[in-house]
Amino acid sequence: MKRFFILIQLFSISYFISCSKITEKRNLKYENSNFIIAFGSCNKQFKKNILWKEIAKNQPNLWIWDGDNIYSDTNDMTKMTQDYENLRNQNGYAQLTKNIPVLATWDDHDYGLNDAGVEFSMKKESQELFLDFFDVPKNDERRTQEGIYHSQTFSIKNGSIKVIILDTRYFRTSLTKTTNKRYQPNKFGEGTILGKNNGVGLKMS
Repeated sequence: MKRFFILIQLFSISYFISCSKITEKRNLKYENSNFIIAFGSCNKQFKKNILWKEIAKNQPNLWIWDGDNIYSDTNDMTKMTQDYENLRNQNGYAQLTKNIPVLATWDDHDYGLNDAGVEFSMKKESQELFLDFFDVPKNDERRTQEGIYHSQTFSIKNGSIKVIILDTRYFRTSLTKTTNKRYQPNKFGEGTILGKNNGVGLKMS
């Protein structure tokens, strides 16, 4: 599941794309034509992460979380809150993200349940904690929509970069377990990953 998820997130970084149905924050301006994007995932907040210092050496203009930002695996929101605090206090993370924007989506372990999708009972509460941790304003559309999908445009010297963040957990059809494999495929034409609005309307322009 992780390999498939990462591929989706990598393709979510798009140049000169228009989208009418994804929450968007527009036009952060940068005078330099070089725009450095750093991204990562699978961060265990309870372990020392020696990579933050190395990432900072590249002086990125943007940090993107691709998911599994913490490993929480719980429906206990008190525990999840503490896990986010552990990430906040992880040596090097605050220094890296202090002066640059941070965009983020989640995978299963920070969503709250391994391999979970639409069936996760605490997804609304988990979304609220996620948005709180990333300091999403109270009047942002992500506070009222289902799912954390959104986009943001960055203006640079020679054009603009639009970053589209998808949510592949909140609406994803539940997986079907089987005896001889971990999961079995859905029947053709059944199931969804993005839901009806999460990413619908994307078109090249």
